Amino acid sequence: MPPVMGAAAFIMADFLGLPYAQIIVHAFVPAVVSYIGLFAVAHLEALKLDLKALPRDELPNFWRTLRSGLHYLIPVAVLLHLLIIARLTPERSALNATFVLIALMIVQQVVRARHRGDAGIVAAVRAGVLDIIEGFAAGARNMVTIAIATAAAGIIVGVVTMTGLGFGLTDIVAALSRGNIYAVLTLAAIASLILGMGVPTTANYIIMAALVAPVIQSLSRAAGLDVPLVAIHLFVFFFGILADDTPPVGLAAYAAAAIARSDPIKTGIQGFIYDMRTAILPFLFFFNPELLLINVHSVWHGAHVILTATAGMLAFVSGTQGYFLRRLAWYERAMLVIAAFALIKPGVATDLIGTGFIAVVYLLQRLGGSPRGGRSSGRA
Repeated sequence: MPPVMGAAAFIMADFLGLPYAQIIVHAFVPAVVSYIGLFAVAHLEALKLDLKALPRDELPNFWRTLRSGLHYLIPVAVLLHLLIIARLTPERSALNATFVLIALMIVQQVVRARHRGDAGIVAAVRAGVLDIIEGFAAGARNMVTIAIATAAAGIIVGVVTMTGLGFGLTDIVAALSRGNIYAVLTLAAIASLILGMGVPTTANYIIMAALVAPVIQSLSRAAGLDVPLVAIHLFVFFFGILADDTPPVGLAAYAAAAIARSDPIKTGIQGFIYDMRTAILPFLFFFNPELLLINVHSVWHGAHVILTATAGMLAFVSGTQGYFLRRLAWYERAMLVIAAFALIKPGVATDLIGTGFIAVVYLLQRLGGSPRGGRSSGRA
C-alpha cells in the first residue's frame, strides 16, 4: 500500500529502472480499491452475522488517544519526506528516520518523567537508551528470517540466471497454455501462489520477478500485447502476496488461526475467499493499464478510473459475499459479478452496462421486502 509499500517496492523500482515515486503512482489505485473491498467484506459479514458495534460510551476518546500517540508519526513523516520529496536513497532515508526515532524515544522518556514529577533526567535518558537497545535486539532477531530468506532468494535468482532455468519455465508454460494469453496468466498466477508459499514478502517478489515475470513478458509479446513491464511485475507481486493465506501453507492463516483458536486450513480457505477481490485485480490491470494510472490524460480521467474501479470492486464483493441490501439470489449475485467486471474495465459502454446491472439488483432488493436469512436491521 503506498506511500511506503515495504522493501519490495524499492527492489521493484531497481528492477524496472523507475523512480520510487512512480512505482507509488502505479500501485495506488489497485491498493486503494483492494482495501475498500476489504472494508466492504467486513461490513457485509457483520450484516450477515448480525454483529453490532461497541456502544459509543465504551469507546476511548478519539482526540485524547490521537494526542497521546501523535508524536509516533514524526519518523514516518520524515521517512516519506526524504523518500518522495528529498529523493534520497531508501537506505539513507531509513537511516535518517531511525536517528529521528532514537531521539524521539529519549525525549519521550524525559517528558514522561516530567509529567510524573520526577527530577531524574539522567534516569529518564538511561531508560530511553535501554528501550533503544531492546529495539535493536528485536530488530536483529526479526531480520534473521528475512536475511536468510533473501539470501536463499538470491541463490535462486543466480541459479536461474546461470542455468537458463527461466527459459525452461517459459517453454513449459507456453506448451501448456498453447499461446492463449488467459491460460498464460492463469498458469503464472498458480505458479506465483506455489512459489510464494512460506516466503517473506521481499524474497517472495524477488523469486516472482526472476522466475515468473519474464515468462509473462515473453509470451505476452508473442501474443501481440504491448503490456507495460510494471503491470507484469505488479501481477506476480499480487499473487505472490496472496500465497500468505492460500492453503495448504498460508503462513498468515496459521498466525490468524493461532489468535482466533481456529482450524488453520479452514481459516486459510476463508481468508482466500475474502481475498478473491484482490485476485481479480491483477488480471484487470494487466489488460487495462489505466488502473495503474498509465495513459491517464487528466485529473478527471484519473478520478473516473478510480470511481468506476471502486464501484466495480464493491459490486464484486457483494456478489461473492452473497449480500447487498439483504441476502442475494443466485441470479442477483451473477448480475453483480458481471457489473463488477464491466465497471472495472475502463470505457463508457462498460460503465453503463455495469451501472445498469447494479440498478436492477438494487430495485430487486428494494422490492423484495424485508431482509431474508438474517436478523440484521441494516446497521453494523
